[in-house]
Amino acid sequence: GAQGTEGLEFKLAQRFAAELGVHLVMYPVASEHAMQAELAAGRADIAAAQVTATREWKRVGEAAEPYGHVSQLVVYRRDGTRPRGTLQLETAKLAVRAGSPQEQTLERLKMTVAPTLRWVDTAPANADPLADVDSGEAAYALIDEREFSFAHHLYPNVLLGFTLPEERPVQWVVRRGAPDLLEATNRFFRGLAASGRLTKLQLEETGDIRPFEYEESREFQAHL
Repeated sequence: GAQGTEGLEFKLAQRFAAELGVHLVMYPVASEHAMQAELAAGRADIAAAQVTATREWKRVGEAAEPYGHVSQLVVYRRDGTRPRGTLQLETAKLAVRAGSPQEQTLERLKMTVAPTLRWVDTAPANADPLADVDSGEAAYALIDEREFSFAHHLYPNVLLGFTLPEERPVQWVVRRGAPDLLEATNRFFRGLAASGRLTKLQLEETGDIRPFEYEESREFQAHL
């Protein structure tokens, strides 16, 4: 951020390091795959980036208990047809980030309630499902509520269609072979939740307490 390192994960990691009495070293990498490589190689102890413990994560680490859940949104372009249910997704071009939790959500939908569901993967490193909808490359996209909240000003013509009933759990992933660290992580989040501090930190980082610039953003809030 403009004033240096900031964000929910940084604040949480600072508190956790202070609780353990250790020095925090926190650094960014380019993608989830890069984070997984850091854990697998033992160069990092914890991956902390609003991740969901997908199959790929479970191959390289141990998932801590979820400390939050993020709504999953289907979005569309202003001049398109607003989707109002899963059935409409089966007859349109749907974009999703390759290897993301959203893609695994679509896989579950396809196996249960939407057998003809199809989607187009966007490469994690160089493409954005919101950009695909904005450009007309895709009719719809499935994304995180937080992603839409923070990126909406870049794509004012992309609007909320509907919210899936299934939310995405977010958690930290701890390197393998560190059961004490995993237990300490879970104990840390349980304590934060019980004290109410976790909810306060989460609200500080969401768009719910930030004024949006567009009418459609207020419409988005009203539908959540």
